[in-house]
Amino acid sequence: MVLKLFGKGSDKDIFEKYKHLIGKPIVTSSGKEIGKVKKLKVRKETGELLAIIYETSDGEEKILDCTKTKVNIMDGTVIIQDQEDVVKEFEISTKINSIKTQVAMIREKVRKLQETYMKLIELFVNSKIDSTTFSDVKSKLDSEKTRLQMLCEESLKEIENSIRNLDEKTESLKRRRNELYVKKVLGGLSPSEETELETLEETFRRIDKLRQELLLLRAELIRECTNL
Repeated sequence: MVLKLFGKGSDKDIFEKYKHLIGKPIVTSSGKEIGKVKKLKVRKETGELLAIIYETSDGEEKILDCTKTKVNIMDGTVIIQDQEDVVKEFEISTKINSIKTQVAMIREKVRKLQETYMKLIELFVNSKIDSTTFSDVKSKLDSEKTRLQMLCEESLKEIENSIRNLDEKTESLKRRRNELYVKKVLGGLSPSEETELETLEETFRRIDKLRQELLLLRAELIRECTNL
């Protein structure tokens, strides 16, 4: 059977929903075709796509678990997210969350340090403490300030590296996108290449969103660290 159903439901409705996928290409989010749909496993009650059995270019039959892999169906083409892309996106998102926490911590420490400096100066000006005590405390605060400045530099470097990594990924993808657009203008795009172009544009949108987050974090960090 090209369509294997599990549970109770309308065979006809499910068949009509998915029959157009048989023989269609499966393309990764980076535009690489990995094979063509041969069979499908679907849950009757919900119409949920459970698995896709596909055939690779060398004739090997493989199973794609749709419950564990992000799957989109676009214009009769099955698009799955590359495992490498999933890992990289997860790593960058995790790094962004880590940087956000670090920026918040730096912001709080900078403000506390500024308040402590002001209170120390006020005590000294109002003759509440002598010059020796003032110098001793100020020396400790200066040391904390130096540590914060070093932390700022490390965090900025981490953000810059993340932005650079995204830009490098974008650069390689841009070359492929340019090739496809030239081919499209000349009228030579195949259906799978049309899908590849669409998935590339979606990838660019995701990368741009991550890049904007990093740029905002960098601006916030620079602003906070300038106050030191």
